[in-house]
Amino acid sequence: MSLKKWIFHAASPERSEEISERFGVNNIIADILATRGFQDEEIEEYFGQGELESPFVLKDMDLAVERLNQALENQEKIVVYGDYDCDGITSTYILYTYLLSIGAEVEAFIPERNVGGYGLNQEAIDQFHEQGVQLLVTVDNGISALKEADYIAELGMDLIITDHHTVGDTLPQAVAVINPHRSDCPSKFKDLAGVGVAFKLIVALEEGDYQSALQFAGEFVAIGTIGDIVPLVGENRTLVQEGLRLLEFSENLGLNKLFQKAKIPRSNVLATVIAFGIVPRINAAGRFNMANKVFELFTSEDKETIDAISTELNELNTKRQQLEQGVIQEIMQQIAEDPNCLHDRVLVFAKEGWPKGILGIVSARITERYGKPSVVMEIDGEYATGSARSIDGFSLYQAMYANRDLCVKWGGHSKAAGMTIATKDLEAFRKGLNLYAKNHLKRMPDSSYKIDRVMTLKELTVENVESLSVLEPFGCENPSPLFLMKNVRLEEVISLAGGKHLKLKFFAGTGMMQALLFGVPRSRFYFKRGTMLNLVVSLDINNFNGRKSVSVKIKDMRPCSFEQYRFFSAKWAFEDIMRGEVEDPKIKAHALPNRNEIAAIYRTLHNLKKFEGNAEKLYLLTLKSGMNYCKLSIIIEILKEQGLLEMVEEGKTMVMKEATAKVNLSESKILAQLK
Repeated sequence: MSLKKWIFHAASPERSEEISERFGVNNIIADILATRGFQDEEIEEYFGQGELESPFVLKDMDLAVERLNQALENQEKIVVYGDYDCDGITSTYILYTYLLSIGAEVEAFIPERNVGGYGLNQEAIDQFHEQGVQLLVTVDNGISALKEADYIAELGMDLIITDHHTVGDTLPQAVAVINPHRSDCPSKFKDLAGVGVAFKLIVALEEGDYQSALQFAGEFVAIGTIGDIVPLVGENRTLVQEGLRLLEFSENLGLNKLFQKAKIPRSNVLATVIAFGIVPRINAAGRFNMANKVFELFTSEDKETIDAISTELNELNTKRQQLEQGVIQEIMQQIAEDPNCLHDRVLVFAKEGWPKGILGIVSARITERYGKPSVVMEIDGEYATGSARSIDGFSLYQAMYANRDLCVKWGGHSKAAGMTIATKDLEAFRKGLNLYAKNHLKRMPDSSYKIDRVMTLKELTVENVESLSVLEPFGCENPSPLFLMKNVRLEEVISLAGGKHLKLKFFAGTGMMQALLFGVPRSRFYFKRGTMLNLVVSLDINNFNGRKSVSVKIKDMRPCSFEQYRFFSAKWAFEDIMRGEVEDPKIKAHALPNRNEIAAIYRTLHNLKKFEGNAEKLYLLTLKSGMNYCKLSIIIEILKEQGLLEMVEEGKTMVMKEATAKVNLSESKILAQLK
């Protein structure tokens, strides 16, 4: 993983004290709220579960209710038209089952990813027309379906659109277009998921009765909202809190079986558990053209069918993980064949045969690993289709817009996008995205951890950690708090789970503490006993045999002597040099290693034989040498160039190779470029 920047701007003690006194929270909660910049009215809404707006505040809601009541009265045929992801499936389910419960003649339709694709499509519309459907209601889609909306009108059918995606310059032709992002929509809260908008339509049909609507569909609203990664603030926070509370009492047989198969209890369930345990199983079906299986699971009352589908969803999730890892390994192979591609500001990878349904999640993994925006595309003949994910501070939407002439089809927002381009334009597309990044940002943003507070050993009490639950549910724009523990001394390293994880023991000023480091085997941990470290941690409660204790989980760690600004400046300089963008002789001279420096790093690696880490890990290990990261990285590139060093295991490990002949550094192209 790429080193992340630690961002911590502590709020003033006066502001924290003011929050603590006014809202009756302890100093830890007050510090977190102050650090995150909450104003008093926001805190009141945060803790008071701010009042949900009347659904009729949403533009066109009255028109939608009027048309649906007309359809109910006349027993017209209605189709609820959804989408194949978690948000779309839950949206479809709640509106379909509600309309069915009040006597509507209604069917549900969820297109599959590779059959019709996202949004309204003409083939499905023709099918509905032949069946005598008189009213279509979209959920989680429709706002960009201008041609399809016109076609529906030509056929004499009516259309109601409920959506939450970006609104274009022109609205589709429809009886009602309900979308909080409409410029003329007076609603104050704009960040509803698709399921939130569909839910508000149900509330409107219930004449504004939120409580009865929540009792009917609250758990599904929570799951869909969490699944769509919308900000868990404002109304979304309220809806998710209520929905999670109702989960324990859900009577939906399919949903309950899904929890059982995932081995997740339904009492006191957290949003993060839903995000990582339930949502992936629902989304896995959509990735493999089986979204309708999930809909069947939620609507079926046959126990054998429910058991079979929930088992299948578990298996699909496992298959998704395997395919995801396979694509990542093939990307690592592409990197091994062309290591310089990692110096791009925006990473682009493409190949034939990659499953389209998992490209978004693969892109997210690549972005997390390298700390850069990434695009992953599947080549299918003349066209390549894919998904992109970004980091804070770089807008994929703007980058895509700047290269729209290369796109056959595209859409998205700042952090995620999808696109189809001509295969012949792949290289032009890669260059176009990187040129946009170069021209619009002096430096690419760094991936970061936003720290909420410094934590001391004496504050690590069960009472303090349990108090963090008032900030739940955690998710987008309301993350689980991260704490900084400063100047702890490493005392012991213990392997766990057959060597997959580590338990570390530290002396923290006044006593001993232990913390867990997941996903790091002993062979990849190079800090020695006695090293003084700073830690970024998350805190949880461990409940074993009725005894509660504080669980400290390490998110990141680095030596106390690590200078963040110096490291990232050197990292930027190294990448600029490798892209051939540095002309300043002073910068080149500062990065130019001499023979002794090259020999020192060579000896370090040669003594290790095999170093299970990348250049950033080696930098942390050799921090005392005083060599800057740029120069160290240049030396590693020279050793690779001269055949003395090889990167293996998906670029995670350095292996030294014996020289077959005397190495002549004067032949190094990298050194020649710097000189």
